[in-house]
Amino acid sequence: MWTVELAQPERMGELMAVPSRFLVDRRLVVEGGKVVGQKAVDPPYVKDYDAFTGDQVSDWPRVFQVASWALFLARSPKGVLVGGAIVAAKDNTVDLLESRDDLAHVFDIRVHPDHQGQGLGRRLWEEACRWCASQGITELRVETQDVNVAACAFYAAMGCRIHKVDPLAYPVEMGETQVIWSLDLTK
Repeated sequence: MWTVELAQPERMGELMAVPSRFLVDRRLVVEGGKVVGQKAVDPPYVKDYDAFTGDQVSDWPRVFQVASWALFLARSPKGVLVGGAIVAAKDNTVDLLESRDDLAHVFDIRVHPDHQGQGLGRRLWEEACRWCASQGITELRVETQDVNVAACAFYAAMGCRIHKVDPLAYPVEMGETQVIWSLDLTK
């Protein structure tokens, strides 16, 4: 159905063609490192990850040492870019990697809205896990927020566990809590 290619990390700006936004109408309730429920967000709003000035995917090759990263691009049978994933690894400029060579971090994973719910996200995740294993990486992490309920459900379905919850990670005006998920790749 789709083709997924491992591309040069310098091409990650191409992912900007795939929207990375969603409706925030609920948020997770996390206590003691576990999801204990959800609550409504009123009024609902649209969050667009690509709208944050100074933190755009297209800027990352200039900000980080991306030569050791992986970029996966997913295309439809007609060759249209419909999704992708970026995995950071072995890069001391990324604090989330904790200077560990056995830890990788999914910096971005996205699927075009027209292709969501069809298994492409899972395919990209699995490609990322295979690549990590081939690099000797034993743990994969990904960061999201309590307002990205669909992403949190996806990571849980992929076998991830909550590694860390930080309600103070972002500026207070955002009103969001950081949730970092972790997957043990040795199992």
